[in-house]
Amino acid sequence: INDLLDLSSLDAGGLRLNLAEMDIRSVAASVHENSMPAALAGGVNLQINCDSPSSRIWGDAHRLEIVMTNLVSNAIKFTRKGGRIEIRVADLDGGVQVEVEDTGVGIPQDDLPRVFERFFQANPTDRRREGGVGIGLALAKELVELHGGVIGVASPGETGTTFSFFLPFGLDHIRPEVIERRQQFEETAIHRRSDDASDVQIDPHLPLPGGDGAVVQAVGDYSDGVETVPFVSGRRPRVLLAEDNPEVREFIRTLLDPRFEVMEAENGVSAWELVQTESPDLVVSDVMMPEMSGTELCRAIKNDPSLRSIPVILLTARVGSEATLDAYAHGADDFIAKPFHPRVLLARIRAQLNLRALALHLAQQEKLAVVGLMSAGILHEVRNPVNAILNASRAMTSKTLDETTKRQLLEVIGDAAVRIEEITSALDTHARPAEAGETPTCDLREGMEATLKLIRHRLDGITIHRDFATDRLAKAPAGPMNQVLLNLVDNAVRMGAKNLWASIHAEESSIVVKVGDDGPGVPKTDVDRLFDPFFTHRPQSDGTGLGLFLSRKMVEEAGGSLKYEDRSGGGALFVAVIPALPLEPELGREPDAG
Repeated sequence: INDLLDLSSLDAGGLRLNLAEMDIRSVAASVHENSMPAALAGGVNLQINCDSPSSRIWGDAHRLEIVMTNLVSNAIKFTRKGGRIEIRVADLDGGVQVEVEDTGVGIPQDDLPRVFERFFQANPTDRRREGGVGIGLALAKELVELHGGVIGVASPGETGTTFSFFLPFGLDHIRPEVIERRQQFEETAIHRRSDDASDVQIDPHLPLPGGDGAVVQAVGDYSDGVETVPFVSGRRPRVLLAEDNPEVREFIRTLLDPRFEVMEAENGVSAWELVQTESPDLVVSDVMMPEMSGTELCRAIKNDPSLRSIPVILLTARVGSEATLDAYAHGADDFIAKPFHPRVLLARIRAQLNLRALALHLAQQEKLAVVGLMSAGILHEVRNPVNAILNASRAMTSKTLDETTKRQLLEVIGDAAVRIEEITSALDTHARPAEAGETPTCDLREGMEATLKLIRHRLDGITIHRDFATDRLAKAPAGPMNQVLLNLVDNAVRMGAKNLWASIHAEESSIVVKVGDDGPGVPKTDVDRLFDPFFTHRPQSDGTGLGLFLSRKMVEEAGGSLKYEDRSGGGALFVAVIPALPLEPELGREPDAG
């Protein structure tokens, strides 16, 4: 059924390759392992020979696994008990060749040119006995050609057949239209119907924070009256207005109320309490207020890691560059001098909401990219043992199995179950949230091990050097810190590293994590921009350019730092310094979280 669906997708032009640099030997090893139960049940000796030192190509691991599985399954069907099948991988000039040779029933010379035709069946009598509809080889051929490769078959006649396919190195041979590309966010421009600032619009499809998915729509002129603002889950964007003058506060509230959900505060202290309890989408604050000024309120918001992304617009009667610089020095996102035109205030509010929504959307895109990265690893790691269990279980139903074969099949099932438990445990470690009310803590050593396990499928050919000298807990949330570790390891993999160094050790009040590689490193001209949003130093990068930017942001929100250094001996080195959970002086250990 899956082969038929894939062929239908190919016919419709809808099948795409999810390309990555990979070692095809690992795919061959996976197919060999998954096919062993069927081979054992049939009394066939299934061997693998991957002597090639490095068989790294660009390809879709899942699709190439289908190709090899179909070739090996075909060989098992036509190889009698006591026969032999060998999978071989070898580097040739300009690419990699994979061969599947069997000692089973051969293919007549007249049938060889038609073997890869859909629904064609050589040896039709044997084929009916074994089952199948004649599409496995056809799909294998089309998937190989989708990779820009070639596939062929050779058979002397009555006995023995060898299927082989060749995949070139590099990417130039793969047609761009068949490559799966991550959906790019199409930035919606700020539109103006005229020079009037009131016409600034916010993209109606970008969700705002708070969990309810509130969305702002374009607003008409100030004189147009009350426009319709769509509700999503019953909530409009929340704007906190802090103003000590009752008349000015009432005027601004009247202006904003039809468009937003407005919360009011008569001084900075009240506003700060509302910010902490209500987490508004935006704050509009007067500068000169009793008890706590607008600039002090702004500084408090920007100094709180959980609140600093909230935009703050300051209003002041002071004019001139000094007042503007003072506002921005305290972290304000925008600054408006009194008196102001209502349209200007509305335009600035919408612009800030648009920018925040855009930033959140892009951050979410990067998180989805990370989820996709982990999902590929989870799919790869879980699918193989599940297939092994299914194949072994089916083989166990045979009444002709001897006790030795049964024991071998049971061992296959047991080993596969252990592998599934390992990957689910790693996923639990990586995604485990902090309990409500707990001090956020993170075992970085455990997180690094889970990270390496979740993307193990991408680490083929890379030697991992571990140096974990502490099991001290970090005072930081596990989820974001594990995402940072994943981003740093993934960055090394994408740079083509052959060696990766991961070290974790404790200092007085912090834990230092270092991730180094022996890749090409970062050009000196790019180092200063390395953590800028949307910047990438990798040629032909398929990323968003946000991974390192968000990693530094998450580390800094936890009170730490992340920097880049040239690694001694060549390559790149990223150093994260993260606050450690304080030790109890009398016992020399961490206090219980809570």
